[in-house]
Amino acid sequence: MRIKVSEDIKLKRMLFSSVAIILLSLALGIASYQSSSKALYDHICESYISRATDNSKYVRQVFESKLTELEIIASNPQMKTMDWQIQKSYLLSQKLRLNTERYQVIDLAGNLRSTGGENISIKVNDREYFRTAVEGNAIMSDVLISRVDQRLSIICASPIRDDNGNVVGVLSEPINYQILKGIIDNIQIGQGGFAFMINKEGFFVAHPEVEKVLSRKVNLESMKADQSQHEYVALLKKMVQYETGYGFYEANGTKMFMSYTPVGGTDWFLALTIPKDTIFSSVESLRNKFILLTSIFAVIAFILSILIMSYMAQSEKMRDLKRNVDDNYKQLMEITELDRIRVEFFSNISHEFRTPLNVLLGTLQLFEYYISSKKEQSIEDTKKRIRIMKQNCLRLLRLVNNLIDSTKIDSNYLDLHLEKNNIISVIEEITLSVAGYMKEKGIELTFDTDVEEKEIAFDHDKIERILLNLLSNAMKFTPQGGKVEVIVSDLESRVQILVRDTGIGIPKEKSQVVFERFRQVDKSLTRNHEGSGIGLSLTKSLVQMHQGSICVNEHYVNGCEIAVTLPATLQPAEDQLQNPTQKHNSRKPDYIERIEIEFSDIYM
Repeated sequence: MRIKVSEDIKLKRMLFSSVAIILLSLALGIASYQSSSKALYDHICESYISRATDNSKYVRQVFESKLTELEIIASNPQMKTMDWQIQKSYLLSQKLRLNTERYQVIDLAGNLRSTGGENISIKVNDREYFRTAVEGNAIMSDVLISRVDQRLSIICASPIRDDNGNVVGVLSEPINYQILKGIIDNIQIGQGGFAFMINKEGFFVAHPEVEKVLSRKVNLESMKADQSQHEYVALLKKMVQYETGYGFYEANGTKMFMSYTPVGGTDWFLALTIPKDTIFSSVESLRNKFILLTSIFAVIAFILSILIMSYMAQSEKMRDLKRNVDDNYKQLMEITELDRIRVEFFSNISHEFRTPLNVLLGTLQLFEYYISSKKEQSIEDTKKRIRIMKQNCLRLLRLVNNLIDSTKIDSNYLDLHLEKNNIISVIEEITLSVAGYMKEKGIELTFDTDVEEKEIAFDHDKIERILLNLLSNAMKFTPQGGKVEVIVSDLESRVQILVRDTGIGIPKEKSQVVFERFRQVDKSLTRNHEGSGIGLSLTKSLVQMHQGSICVNEHYVNGCEIAVTLPATLQPAEDQLQNPTQKHNSRKPDYIERIEIEFSDIYM
C-alpha cells in the first residue's frame, strides 16, 4: 500500500513537471514573440522616420539649389547698377540659360519689375520675403498667390548689394507650386498613405488636397477647438517645435500612423501618414503565425507529456525495483561486514585476554610446582615472575578500561572536566615522565616547544591519557636506536601537538583505518606487537570531546607523525570547572601507575 501511494505521488510530480515545462515553453514563446514583434515594430517606425528625413533632405536640396543660383545672379555687376534695362538684358540671358520661368527685380520702395514681359505696376513691400531680403538675407517664402499671374508660387529672394555691400534691391524668382506638389505626390508611402507639409504657424504648405493650401483657414490654432483631433494636433505641435519622431492619430474612424521631421534651412515640416493596419500588417501576420504555432506546439507538447509520463512511470517502477535490490544488497554487505568485524573483534580480543591470562596461569603453576616440590627459588627470580604477573594484570586492566571507556563514550556517559591551565608544562611533564622507559628500550626522547606558556581549558586526565597512548604506540613501533619527538606549537587560536617517531610508519592507505575501533594495520594473530585496536579509537574520541582533531601526516616519510590540534579559546562550563585546589601537580604520583598501565603491552 505504501509503495502504491509513493507511485501516485511520483506520477503527480511527473504530471506537474510536464505541465510546468509546457507553461515555461509557452512563456518563453510569448517572451520571444514580444521581443520579435517589438523589434519589428521599432524597425518599421524607424524606417518611416528615415524616409521622412530623406525626403525632407531632398526638398531642402531642391530649393537650396534655387537660392544658390539666385544669389550668384544677384551678385553680378550688372545687377548692382539697379538700371532695369541693363538688369533685364542680363536676366533674360540667365532665364534662357537656366530655363527658368521669370526673374523679378524689386527696388527698395517695393516696386516690382518682371522679365515675363508683363506691363505691370505692382508693389510687394508688404511681403515678408521682401522685408527679409532687404535686411540682407536670402529667403524662400511660404506658398503664396502670385500678384503677377494669380498662381500658387514659392518666392525665392536674394538681396542685391552694391560694391560697398549695401542692399540696393531684391532679386526674386517665383517657383511654380506644382514643383513642390510633384515632390510630395511622388513620395511612395503605401495604400491609403500620403505626405504633406506645414509651416511654423500650422498652415499647409503642401497637401494632396490643394484646397487646404489655398484656403489658408485650416491651421494649428483652428484645429485646437476640435476635440476629435487632439491626437493629430498634439503631433503637429511636436512638428512645429522642430522635433523628429512618430505617433498615432485617428481620422474618419481610421487609426493612422505619422512620421515627421523638419525641412532643414526652412520653417517647413514634412510628415508621412499611412493607416496603421497597412504599415503594421507584417506585425499582425507575425502575431497570427505565433498563435497558430503556439497552438500546434501546445497540442504536441500535451501529447508528448502523456507519452513521457507513461514512459517515466514505467522507468520509475524499474528504478524502484533496482533501488530495492541495491538497498537489499547494501544491507547484506553491511551485515556481512559487521559480522566480519564482530568475528575479527572476538578473535582479537580473545587473544588479548588469553595471552596475559596464560602468562599469569603459567607463573602461578610454576609457583605451585616450587611449593609442592619444596624447591627453593631465589628472591630475584621471584621478583621477576611477580613483575611478569603484575605487567599482565596491568595489560588486562588496560584492556578492560579501554572497553569500559569506549562504551561510556558511545553512551555519552564519559564526562569532561575542564580547567584552565598551562598546556605546555603539562605536556612536557607527561613526556618527561616516560623518558626512563624510552631510555631502557634504547630510544631517544625529545621535547620541543615554540612557547613556554599557553593557558587553555582542558581535562588534565584526558590529555594525559591521549599523550601516553600516542607515546606508547610510538615506543611500540620504534626500534632500538630510534627517536621519538614531542613538539608543541602555538597557532594563535589553536595548540598543535606533534608526536613523531622513526619507526616502521603507517602506510598511506591505512592512515584512516588506525582510528577505527578494533581495526589494526597488522591484523594477524602472529603480529610482532600486541594491541586490541581500541587505543587510537579511544584517543580520537577524547580529542573530539575537546572539540579538537587528530590525524596521521601522510607525507611524513621518516616514520610516523600524528598531529593533535586543540582549540585554545575553549571556555569551561560551570559544571566542568575543576576544584582550584586540584591542580595537575596533585596527580603526579599517579603517573607511574598510569604509565605502567599504558605501557603494559611493551615493557617486559
